[in-house]
Amino acid sequence: MKDFNELIDDYCTDMRFEGESGVREFESLLEGIGYSSHSALHSFFGDNPGAINAVVEWIQEHGDEIPEWHQSLATVMGLPFFFPTSSGEVS
Repeated sequence: MKDFNELIDDYCTDMRFEGESGVREFESLLEGIGYSSHSALHSFFGDNPGAINAVVEWIQEHGDEIPEWHQSLATVMGLPFFFPTSSGEVS
C-alpha cells in the first residue's frame, strides 16, 4: 500500500499549479482529499489555518520578486511606494 505522500505525488504527476488552471488543479486535489463542498479552496483554508500561514510566509518570501505586490499593498495601506533599483536603492 502506498503512503499518503506517494498518493499525492501520483495524483499530481501531470498537474501544473500555475495560473487559473493551476488553481483548478489545486481544487481538484483538495476535492480528492475530501473537500468537495461549494468551494474546496475556501473549506480547506477554513479548516487548516496553518495552511494560510504557510501561504502568507510564501508571499513574504517572494514579495521582493514581485514589486507590483509591494506597490499594491503599500497603496492599500496608504503608504508611499518606491520601486527598488538593481543596486537595492529606491527610485
